[in-house]
Amino acid sequence: MSLLAVFQIGSLGDSIVSVPALLSARKLLPECSEYILISTLNPGARVVPSQVFDMVWKPKSNIGYYGPQSSRVAQLSSVAAAIAQIRSLRPKHCLYLMPSDRTQAQIRRDELFFRVAGVKELIGFHEVAPSGSADPNTPSKEITEAFLRYRRLWGSAAPESFPDFAAAPFLKPGAEAAETVAAWLRGVRKHPERPLVAICPYTSCSSKDIPEPTLREVISLLTGAGAEIVVVGSAKDSAAAETLIARSGTGINACGKFSVAESAALLALCPTALCADTGPMHLAAAMGVPCVIVFSRKAKTVGRWFPLGGNHAIFYRDVSCAGCELEVCPVPGHPCMQGITAAQVFAALQARLRGDSTLLPQYGDPRCLQWELK
Repeated sequence: MSLLAVFQIGSLGDSIVSVPALLSARKLLPECSEYILISTLNPGARVVPSQVFDMVWKPKSNIGYYGPQSSRVAQLSSVAAAIAQIRSLRPKHCLYLMPSDRTQAQIRRDELFFRVAGVKELIGFHEVAPSGSADPNTPSKEITEAFLRYRRLWGSAAPESFPDFAAAPFLKPGAEAAETVAAWLRGVRKHPERPLVAICPYTSCSSKDIPEPTLREVISLLTGAGAEIVVVGSAKDSAAAETLIARSGTGINACGKFSVAESAALLALCPTALCADTGPMHLAAAMGVPCVIVFSRKAKTVGRWFPLGGNHAIFYRDVSCAGCELEVCPVPGHPCMQGITAAQVFAALQARLRGDSTLLPQYGDPRCLQWELK
């Protein structure tokens, strides 16, 4: 049997959208029953790829090196050590699970790294972009990051085989994570008889955050409809979550309380979740949770980061400043987010609480999509 190397960088969402490609490796390379995971070392990262991949197909070992955020000396030293480790393990193949916007120069640099490390067969080390017929302004499977990473490996066979590896749930947090969450919930829930709805509103930049007034109104509507609220995010979001809960008069703060596997187990208990374009959104979707997602128009391609799974409702607006790629919105009123109302969001959440997967109302503005990626 041959050993496989897998090259993946990024945080929570970045890692989750690579899972279909990772799972397909067993079919693509049936002689490889084990793999080593190569990724960058980032001391400030809240999530590393192994925390996601451990719930899918645990690597035999993890090899890391420091990226550009570190000193040149530390970077070169860690790269040399990583190359030596890879050479000692002698993987025959390397699977490239890097972002679809990787440039030709970056890909050639990555290729050189693995050639020096002694890897003979490099799979997916080339540029990938949506097909010529795909409209970047119209969400479709063909422009999503998850599908593009998969197509980099499978080429023209990707559309036919992608559903075999993309159906959620595909993460397995484990019994220990589930029991940790259950024990915590027994101590904090005030209404355990009510459905638990997750709110995942916080992102890496304010231009993608759901406005707090919208969140407060949605929470009020959900509570009135008989739901209990849990706010999910990282430790950096905890203070904002406390403020949101205090101003809303209800809710449970789970931000920063759990590991990735435990957060997955928590989200799996929720019949639906309200999310921004954030890592916990991808985590909820990977656990098979039908999500209602409010997308900003920061990204150049609408739909690139739409999640895996199905029965999601996705809201977004067509605005003149779409594709700004700015972390802080400079436009008064933040038009791409403020024009999506709490009533519209609540209607989609309520349908999912009922288990209703019928088509959503079409508002014109904002756009509301019934989304499935599998």
